[in-house]
Amino acid sequence: MADSPEAARHARTGPARAGRIWPAGGVAVFAAALLALVLTGHTEAERSADEYGAQPLWTLLGPVAVGLLLVRSVPPRVPDLDPALRLGLHGRPVGRETLGLLACSALFVAAQASAGLVLGDEEASLVYPLTKVVFLLVVPLVLMRLWRPDRRLAPGPTALGARPGRGWRWGGLVAVVVYLWATVFSPWAPAPPTAEQLPPYAVTVVVMTVTFLTASVLEEFFYRLWLQSRLEVLFGRWAGIVLSALVFASMHVVSHGAIGHLGLDLAVVVTVQGTAGLLFGYLWSRYRNLWLLILLHGGTNALGLVPFLLGAA
Repeated sequence: MADSPEAARHARTGPARAGRIWPAGGVAVFAAALLALVLTGHTEAERSADEYGAQPLWTLLGPVAVGLLLVRSVPPRVPDLDPALRLGLHGRPVGRETLGLLACSALFVAAQASAGLVLGDEEASLVYPLTKVVFLLVVPLVLMRLWRPDRRLAPGPTALGARPGRGWRWGGLVAVVVYLWATVFSPWAPAPPTAEQLPPYAVTVVVMTVTFLTASVLEEFFYRLWLQSRLEVLFGRWAGIVLSALVFASMHVVSHGAIGHLGLDLAVVVTVQGTAGLLFGYLWSRYRNLWLLILLHGGTNALGLVPFLLGAA
């Protein structure tokens, strides 16, 4: 049955209005978070829980700004996701799937907080990857399978957004390389940890492997491929980028909030992980190439340890 004229008109105008409101509100949230840190004297932070030392905020935000400009400068821009899909993609309501994904992310944060209260730091760190797999992979897959009449796990990225030409899908590689150089190898990058600061070689390899699978791969599947794509369908391109970046940032508040004050901890993760999420999201929105995101995320988390591992080997 064809969609009614009212529904079709709402599909066009609803995302357009949200596409203007949500990005403006998101900019206000990012600005307020940065201002709160500056006014309270918290002008240094760690990009990752795996790093060994805080950095000035400008060294964290500068590479993100450069990366965004580089992504913007390399064509092409893939078409926006079709707003009409919000009425139902192959018979599946995108809004319900989006709410389910948001609930999964919130449950993951709650599980982290509960584990930290009940268990010690070491035990909680062991539970962390397990809860991530449960709430960011297993539960979403079960929900989306139950909500799909055809009982298949499709659609993938092709159904949720057009891809550019095969060659241009790697146009964002320039931004990835420059960002990794600035964050890992530039003069203002943090010094890599020493052998004394790291666990034994075998343990370090295992931790890096688990981190790569549960952070670099799983987080990009969940927050960009699944969540951001649906938010773009519902609200438009930049609204999807901003909202997914804020949800991505909130996921880190338990593991990366080192100040001990909830408001300031939220300000830290919005300023650091949230702005990184903007770069990840812009890469995904512009090129629809998940490999770029995995390379960027994985390199940020682990590239500084590679020289140590090669030397120890």
